[in-house]
Amino acid sequence: GQVVANIREMLPAYSWSVARGDHEGPGEVVARKGDYVLLRAGTGAGVLPTRWLTSLLLAVACGTALLLLVVYGLLLRLVLRPVENLVAASRTLSSGATPQKVGGEARADEIGELVGAFNRMAAEIASSREEMERRVEKAVAEREGARRRLALEQRLSATGRLAAGVAHEIAN
Repeated sequence: GQVVANIREMLPAYSWSVARGDHEGPGEVVARKGDYVLLRAGTGAGVLPTRWLTSLLLAVACGTALLLLVVYGLLLRLVLRPVENLVAASRTLSSGATPQKVGGEARADEIGELVGAFNRMAAEIASSREEMERRVEKAVAEREGARRRLALEQRLSATGRLAAGVAHEIAN
């Protein structure tokens, strides 16, 4: 480590390279320290590829792919599905139906707050809708009662006019 790194810092980077373990390709081994070797590259050789570097890059690529899959799974589970459930419930609510309560209110994050706010809003809308239906039913019942009273008054008025007409004829 340290000795090879110090040697590398003192030498021009374009004509020297540090490799780990066995190396393949052109280049002359100048110094060894543990797993590291200092190579003097031939003309146009550049940094020499090694099996170790290839394995490291493959491991990093696989690790990155695995990390991306885990992040996607968490994102799907923690964000996307709850938002999809909220969208479905809001569509149900906008169609006039009473939606089922959306789960996830117990979460202690923004999604939990959003679900809680949606459930409270849906409950208030359902309550307002029930109140409005009750008022409409009451108004319809009052209107029907007024229509019946009016019809009765009209019949009584007609009966009274008929009785007055009959009494007038009898008096004559």
